[in-house]
Amino acid sequence: MKKKVSFVRQKNQACVKALPFIIQPGETKLARLADLSIWIKNNRRYILTTLHVHGAILFRGYSSESIDDFAYAAKAFGRPLLSYRGGDFAREIVSDRVYTSTSYGPTLDIPLHNEKSFSNNFPKLLFFCCLLKPDKDGETTLSDGRLLYEQIGKDFLHEISQKKLKYKMILKNAPSAGETWQRCFETNNKLDVENYLIDLKAKFQWNADGSITVEEIVKPAITHPHTNEFVFFSQADQWYSSDPSSYQNCCYGDGTPLDIKKLILISNIAKKQQQAVQWEQGDFLIVDNILTLHGRNSYLGNRKILVIMS
Repeated sequence: MKKKVSFVRQKNQACVKALPFIIQPGETKLARLADLSIWIKNNRRYILTTLHVHGAILFRGYSSESIDDFAYAAKAFGRPLLSYRGGDFAREIVSDRVYTSTSYGPTLDIPLHNEKSFSNNFPKLLFFCCLLKPDKDGETTLSDGRLLYEQIGKDFLHEISQKKLKYKMILKNAPSAGETWQRCFETNNKLDVENYLIDLKAKFQWNADGSITVEEIVKPAITHPHTNEFVFFSQADQWYSSDPSSYQNCCYGDGTPLDIKKLILISNIAKKQQQAVQWEQGDFLIVDNILTLHGRNSYLGNRKILVIMS
């Protein structure tokens, strides 16, 4: 790199596990995200070790001149980039494996969750880049899944771990309003959808109106593959519905209903310990999707955050 990169410890990093850990260039002048990509490639071990301690790393002060700069930074980790096939919220495809953040009403908060934790096919890393910061609010919220696991009642944790969770979604047939299976699976070919779901060992059924019902049973408490730490890994509070015919629903793996009061309690615990990232132009955020839950606060004005999954 032409510019020397040094680490700047922010006030919130007095804590051993500050969330997120923040890295900035040593110079007052902005460094380029393209240059940072080279540094990332040469320092992967350090970055991943730091990520496993803190759960998220924010690179701030690096200018991004194009979407390609963002993609290069994500690819610098040497891991394949993933599509969002099977996702539960609409996103726009910006370029190959680069998406907009969740298209969800700006006046609403997005609750804390682990990305695609409703499926056995979930990303391990999430990369975010801020192209346009919101006029007001719109922070990305982060919460430590390890702390959440430790604070959940042992009886409920044992019960939910034994029974597992069953997530069900009904995807409409295009051009219906709402989420369609064509958009969700990024294809118009039913055979492609079936092969994808068979590989996941998911249960599915095509309905008379052309929609498809998909069910997966997943573990809500898992261990991180590198740190071996236990985490609570779920979107049950977002998917739960008292109406079994809802287009999205979550229950125990044996089909018995969840206790919504306990789900609300877990959600409140996660929210109580959350940290908010106030976006700045060019910010590059890496989130360990297993260790860390993420969400979004409501916002005013324009907001453009891109996301890559790996």
